[in-house]
Amino acid sequence: VVSRPSSCTCTLPARAGVHTYMTCSDSARPATVDCTRYIQHDSVVAHLCAGVVRIQSARCAELSEVAFLQSVIEHVGLTKDKRAEWLYGSAAQFMIKSTGSDKRYMRGGLWQEPLQLAPALAAIGALAAKEPIRSYVEVGVFSAWTCVLVSAYLRRFAVDDSIDATRAATFRAAAVDIDSTHIARETHTLMRELNVSFVPRKSLSAWLGGGTRRERRVGLCFIDGDHSYDGVRNDYEEMAPDCRSMLFHDIQDTTTLLIQRQGGGGGVPSFWRQLTRSIRPARLASFTSQHSTAAKQFGIGLVTHGKGGTAEPDDADAFDAWGRGLVAWTSFCALEPALCRETECRFSRRCHRAWIKSPNRGTFFTDNETWYSKGRPLTYGVAP
Repeated sequence: VVSRPSSCTCTLPARAGVHTYMTCSDSARPATVDCTRYIQHDSVVAHLCAGVVRIQSARCAELSEVAFLQSVIEHVGLTKDKRAEWLYGSAAQFMIKSTGSDKRYMRGGLWQEPLQLAPALAAIGALAAKEPIRSYVEVGVFSAWTCVLVSAYLRRFAVDDSIDATRAATFRAAAVDIDSTHIARETHTLMRELNVSFVPRKSLSAWLGGGTRRERRVGLCFIDGDHSYDGVRNDYEEMAPDCRSMLFHDIQDTTTLLIQRQGGGGGVPSFWRQLTRSIRPARLASFTSQHSTAAKQFGIGLVTHGKGGTAEPDDADAFDAWGRGLVAWTSFCALEPALCRETECRFSRRCHRAWIKSPNRGTFFTDNETWYSKGRPLTYGVAP
């Protein structure tokens, strides 16, 4: 697979796709997990376990290389999806295949784009170089494979030889979801070995513990739960004061935008656009490269801590001005009119037919300032 360069728009220290870490130690690597049980049971979790072992055994220099991380992700495997090449492009070859008696392939694989997750991990490692990330929370884990892989990676940077080489044992992570229906029994076993706990969404506050927010603050949070605008905004507003840095999934995802258009506020893409208008650029990074050429897929956004030491916005007024629901969709469309026209066009037979017949498909939505859906022109509001 030929990888296009990552479109990381960030100011994190980077040089030729390599980050230098101070908290990673080749001499204090954690004990590797035993994958024998998963191989003997012909479980797809053996793929995930092998990826964890590669991370646990890797030299620090390897962990700083985007190419190495991409290789690990591809060998772990991607979640099987009927959209295949449309979703993953040429990376569809890495989709998990059910083997032996294990037909629960939906309980395995990474629902990720390797060209996005790999540089995102490297950027997180750059943050850990300044301050070890000893706690991790992922909201919306599905099979929990991403949570396990990210946790294994973070544990490699939870050690500081100059202070205490045993600190990796203090690392803890929470895989948060409504229930654990899609998490295989073998994945639960692997989670326990990495000190990753499944936490029902309603019990997250209890897991975070008491004390002041500074005392219970989480090093890194990953939001990938409810993809509606209100859903992701609620998760952010609840967790940002408790999280030092945050990741967001599906910041450019076409399917999410289609499902969450209008009343859904535009979902995660709309929320990410809002958030980036209320946070200083130096705190932001986005990873949007992909193998698929069919449409924009997935996308990972990173917000690092601000002056208050949390992932909260710098400009609260700009953040609140966006509104919710249909108002959020209107605000988003005022900034991204061509994208909104393209999204709405998919639900209008008349527009879709005009797009198909157009000799200039690439600029159709940019050139046509007014077009009709069900006989009525779509109008967009003014950006806040």
